[in-house]
Amino acid sequence: DPSRLSDYLNFRRFNLLAKILDQSSCLRKFLLRHPTAFEENLPGLWYKFKNKNTYLKELNRFSERFGDVSELLAFYRHYELLRIFSKELLGTATLEEILAEYSHLADALVEYAYRTALRRMEARYGTPLKPSGERVDALILGLGKLGSEELNYYSDIDLIFLHETDEGKAGNLTIPQFYEKVFKETVSILTRVTVEGKPYEVDLDLRPFGKSGPISISLFSA
Repeated sequence: DPSRLSDYLNFRRFNLLAKILDQSSCLRKFLLRHPTAFEENLPGLWYKFKNKNTYLKELNRFSERFGDVSELLAFYRHYELLRIFSKELLGTATLEEILAEYSHLADALVEYAYRTALRRMEARYGTPLKPSGERVDALILGLGKLGSEELNYYSDIDLIFLHETDEGKAGNLTIPQFYEKVFKETVSILTRVTVEGKPYEVDLDLRPFGKSGPISISLFSA
């Protein structure tokens, strides 16, 4: 609604919007697709800091708008990048706060992708269980700029995947086979190109044995 937008854009808001459109080609494309995002993101901009749990709650709310999880994650990354970049342009947060908040965002998107992949693989193959009947869990380590909460806007993310133990089964699969499928699906979700762009570039080369090593290894092996 152009008239509503012109009423909303006082001088400071107009100046901010002009800077965003000038300095970020990806956010310019995003705003052309989602013109109301600028107005939605400004309230509370000066004092709002979102952590991982806040991001995960909001992702669940936005999930109703998207049938594809990769599209959801790519949209939400840019939606929040718009807010965080605005804070930087306005000088309403320190550099450390901006880097930490953007790192929390990546952490949340990785976890959301992992949870989705895990649900899909459990539905297909069964729950991963130890011989004792207890569930076999797994975890994701963020290294590099993500691990130190210094992720910048266009960094890739360095990940290592670990599962609790090699002992047990998930249906007819061994635990290593099961979690290899889970984590391959996780990477696929995070790296697939959609109309909203790609959620992230993911680098797994820091894992033990690099490219020649298995995608997921047990804690004991690690």
